[in-house]
Amino acid sequence: MLNHLPDFNRLKIFFYIYTYQSITIASGHANVSPSAVSQQLKKLEEEIGQQLFSRPHKRMVPTAAGTDLFEVISPFVNSLKNLVLTMKSAKDRPSGLLKIGAPVEFGKVVMPKVIAGFRKMFEEVTFRLVIGRTSELLPLVQKGELDFAFVDTFPVKEQLSGEWGGISVQPVFDEVVVLACSAEYEKRHLDGNYSYANMRKQQFVAQQQDARAIRKWFYYNYRKSIQELNVVLTVANHQAVVNAIQCDLGLGIIVAQLVENEVSAGSIRPIETGKKNPVNQVSLIQLMDKIPSLTERSFQKYILQVLGDGARSLTS
Repeated sequence: MLNHLPDFNRLKIFFYIYTYQSITIASGHANVSPSAVSQQLKKLEEEIGQQLFSRPHKRMVPTAAGTDLFEVISPFVNSLKNLVLTMKSAKDRPSGLLKIGAPVEFGKVVMPKVIAGFRKMFEEVTFRLVIGRTSELLPLVQKGELDFAFVDTFPVKEQLSGEWGGISVQPVFDEVVVLACSAEYEKRHLDGNYSYANMRKQQFVAQQQDARAIRKWFYYNYRKSIQELNVVLTVANHQAVVNAIQCDLGLGIIVAQLVENEVSAGSIRPIETGKKNPVNQVSLIQLMDKIPSLTERSFQKYILQVLGDGARSLTS
């Protein structure tokens, strides 16, 4: 129970006495008189019910109980000192721990490179990166367990329209979404025929059980809903979909920026129907009334600058 804890100010004075084994020196660090230090020590011993120091020839020699108490509070005091120093220095230079969320592929491919670049300038900053879906990251931001997060907000934001109370949403990066297959699959099954009638007969690799991304691609390009799809593999991982496409397994929805090298080499063929490819919007979300720290502001400015310069260098 909290009411059984000793007075924290007396514990601080005890820490000084034990460290310097002197009432006089402890009084200087505690900014009180030696008599006040002696009184606080006496009250602490009464609270605990143990003698903490013996006093042969006016020296302060810790008892076994005193040593046990010091071993408990010393790590706390030292950690507190370091934390206060970190908090003070964070006002002048980015430092400390940043807790950030990110969508799966963006988090795996882009974020480690951005973090590495930022730490070359500010090595005092450490990171905790949580990778997940928007529905998983949004509550963590709302509860303060993440400082901020990058999330997919299109079309997910509409699906979670009732969940965004008190959240600031800032678009930062557009991922171009394409339906693609391997060059070999295109040659054997499509041969340039991207009509609705031919495309609906193909094999598909989906990330969702209902293959909604592929269905949306069909509606976006042909303005027709498709009821039956020949989905030969369902796997909730972008890289696994890319690998399946390269193994000639079928067509799948992928992010164009993440396969630029493969597209340039000709091993992956995006399907071009004449319409502009849709985009998935990655946005920065954080509590609307939160005042970001210098460290948070500096990292956000850095990643916006990097993404503004173009994400091609991050994904290659």
